[in-house]
Amino acid sequence: MEKLNIGVDIDGVIIDFISEFIRFYHKRYPRYKKLKKEHICRHSIESVLGIFAEEVTELIENTTLYGDFKLIDGADRVLNELSDHNIYICTSRPERHREKTAQLLEKYQIPHKKLIFRGNNKKLDVLLKEMPRFDIFIEDNIAECIHLSKLVKRVLVFRQPWNDNCLNVRGTLQYVDNWDQIRDEINNYKHNLLPSLL
Repeated sequence: MEKLNIGVDIDGVIIDFISEFIRFYHKRYPRYKKLKKEHICRHSIESVLGIFAEEVTELIENTTLYGDFKLIDGADRVLNELSDHNIYICTSRPERHREKTAQLLEKYQIPHKKLIFRGNNKKLDVLLKEMPRFDIFIEDNIAECIHLSKLVKRVLVFRQPWNDNCLNVRGTLQYVDNWDQIRDEINNYKHNLLPSLL
C-alpha cells in the first residue's frame, strides 16, 4: 500500500488549546468570567474580545508555555491507527516553542515523521519547502484551509466555532466534527485511490 502524506495541525485539532487559553484569560481578566469556547467565533481573537493584539499574543504565549492541555477526544487513537502513513505535524506555534511542543507530542505519544513550524509565513508556503506533496491536511484555521486547498488534494476542516461560518462555495473543503470522521475520510480517500494504483 502506498503511504499517504498527511499534515496535521496541533492546536484545535490534536489538543484543546482554546480551553486553556480561556482559563488564562480568566486569570488575567477576573472580572469577565463569562467567556466560553462558543464565543470565539473568529480566528482573530482580539476582534472577538475587543482587546489589543499584544494582549492576545501574551495570553497565547502564556497558554503555550504553561497550559495543561487535554487531547481532543480520539486524536491519539486515530493518529496511532494511521501511523503506517507519513504524518507531518505542522503548527503555527513559533519555533522557540519547539522543545515544549515536542514534549507535548511525546507525552501523548502522537506519532509523526516530522514536526514543522510555520514561522511567519502561511503554512502552505513553508510546507512546500519541507514536503512537496500532501494528500490530506487537517486544520482548524479557515484562512489556512483555503490557502492549503490550492495544492493539497484533500483539506479537512476540524469544525470549531471560529471556522463554522465558511460557505465553502468552491467545495474544496470538507468539514469533520471528530477524529472518527477523520479516519473515515482518510479511508475513503485511500479506497478511491486504489483503481489508479492498479
